[in-house]
Amino acid sequence: MHLVRSMYGMTISGKLFADELTDWFVKEAGFSQSECQGSIYYKILPDGNRIVVLSYVDDCVYYLRQRIWDAGLLMRSDIVST
Repeated sequence: MHLVRSMYGMTISGKLFADELTDWFVKEAGFSQSECQGSIYYKILPDGNRIVVLSYVDDCVYYLRQRIWDAGLLMRSDIVST
């Protein structure tokens, strides 16, 4: 994704961001989206553990029973921190 200008303040900004986030979680990261609440994503790992991610506006919080976590799992490959 390449932004030409800021999206803040636009009436459709929240929806565009939510759609982009959902596309990434579901299509690229292999998560499933909750049928009851669209801002909850979950993934069942091969060892049976679950990762649950809650999103609200532009913030995300995750829950994982074990402390083992691949920090790169939730990072978008096309977003670079400067």
